[in-house]
Amino acid sequence: MNRANVVQKKSALAYFARPFVGIFTIILAIVPKLAKERTQENQRKIEEAALELFTTQGFHGTNNREIAQKIGVSTGTLYTYFPNKESIFARLAQKYRSHMDQWRRHMSIVGLTAVLQPRAWQ
Repeated sequence: MNRANVVQKKSALAYFARPFVGIFTIILAIVPKLAKERTQENQRKIEEAALELFTTQGFHGTNNREIAQKIGVSTGTLYTYFPNKESIFARLAQKYRSHMDQWRRHMSIVGLTAVLQPRAWQ
């Protein structure tokens, strides 16, 4: 096949594909996307249910099906937000660590302020 035939076939393909580009653009615009707020809310619900189950049943005593049932969604929906149970646990641990770091910073400021300011009753 020579260069002229290749160019001719490519331009013919582009000509016939052109109407479909518009259709695909419309389809992509119609396909619903999860809003960021909704995604965060669903993740929060999953994390909350998982934390409760991990606390009462233990990590190994809890499976994804139970977490999904607790919040009334399918197991497949759970996998939309987290690839596995370990990732839910890792997210909970990350949030806990962040919360504790924030509390330590707050306490160091409060503690320093208490030392620097005399108490009213003294």
